[in-house]
Amino acid sequence: MVRFPLLIAVAVTLLACTQADDAQDSIQMLYEQKVASIIPWSGATAEDVQSYISTLKGDGTWAEVNYATGCDAQRANWPAGVGHWNRILAMAAAYHGAPGAEEYTKNPELRGAISRAMEYWFANDFSTIGSGACMDGGGKVDDTCPCGTPGLWNTNWYSNVILVPRTAGSACLLLRDELTPTELGNCTHITARAYTVFYRDPQPSYSAGANTMEIASIGITAGLLENNRTGNTTRLFDAFERIHNGLVIENEDRVDGVKPDGSFHQHIGIIYNGNYGAVYASNVRAVELQARNTMFQANQTGRDVLGLLTEGTRWMIFSDPVAGKHYWDYTVVPRFIAFALADNQATSGIGGNITEIRVLGDAWNQAQMQRFARDLGPVPTSVNAGPLIGNRMFWNSDYMVNNILRRDICVYLHAKLSPGTSHQGYYHHP
Repeated sequence: MVRFPLLIAVAVTLLACTQADDAQDSIQMLYEQKVASIIPWSGATAEDVQSYISTLKGDGTWAEVNYATGCDAQRANWPAGVGHWNRILAMAAAYHGAPGAEEYTKNPELRGAISRAMEYWFANDFSTIGSGACMDGGGKVDDTCPCGTPGLWNTNWYSNVILVPRTAGSACLLLRDELTPTELGNCTHITARAYTVFYRDPQPSYSAGANTMEIASIGITAGLLENNRTGNTTRLFDAFERIHNGLVIENEDRVDGVKPDGSFHQHIGIIYNGNYGAVYASNVRAVELQARNTMFQANQTGRDVLGLLTEGTRWMIFSDPVAGKHYWDYTVVPRFIAFALADNQATSGIGGNITEIRVLGDAWNQAQMQRFARDLGPVPTSVNAGPLIGNRMFWNSDYMVNNILRRDICVYLHAKLSPGTSHQGYYHHP
């Protein structure tokens, strides 16, 4: 006769094995889907990759890149971080087999060039030869990373916390299975270091809002590299939890985020579906596409919030049948209204990838996202965003849309909800 304790022990062991298998399957699927999402924006072309290989110097740098660092470096779009790592990312994508550069798949010469370029940055990283304080304290008075501190760093925290770790981490993921132990250690260090800002008490102010999504996404990359490439389930769950904690409805006035009426607020109560809201929704979709059909994907509540935002946003779009494009109603791109179409800002079109909305909508069976993709996917034939006819009031934003056949009317009111903080009063936020 088998004793009950033995049966229980066997059952617990089987359950633990099943859960472990589920976790590893989810990690592998997450990895594959994240890699697939990196390739399209890697910029890999055979011509560029050949140029990067031929112009790479013996020390792992490019003459065309401005490697000014520290207090001498340009703060926005740091040339060293952008120029160096964008080249490595394109080369890593080509090595991985990116369309348009297939001839470089598993090319030994290319792999050697990638290693040399990576080694230059890793050897000169601010944590290696300078001070860890340079991550977000560089050049500040009374900090431990004064001007002149050696290493590759920027006085703008964004370059050290997001810009470089995001691109470097993506390149590392493309090479994950072939990274040398030294490369893997440095790749893991740079991505995990960015994520440590969440563990500070208090957390830096920049770790909130839209930056939470960016830093958490870098944490996902770290989690896929850690434990010798097998993945760190704890970090992955933590990163996705931080993302999903932001996927909620904000009911209070002048609290930014997704509102109950489907509008999106930024800058303390300004309707901004056409810029900040669009970027936020795009970033969430990107992460959820990577996580679809895994244990890390959003629950039903989070899916409903993204669906609400998508449905509300659909009413804030008009079309130009001559140009064959969809555009934001100018009310929902406040300060970006000043940009010309040629500036490729929010006034230039709704941007985004409608195919991604359809794919995620189908994966979740989310009707509002499916409807958005169905209605806005075809080339427009009228000023309406697809067949959308009717009236919609956004009560959280004092904003009303009335769509009748071939005509689109939007009214932006002002009341106690509208802060009117710009020098132009209630017209547009500065």
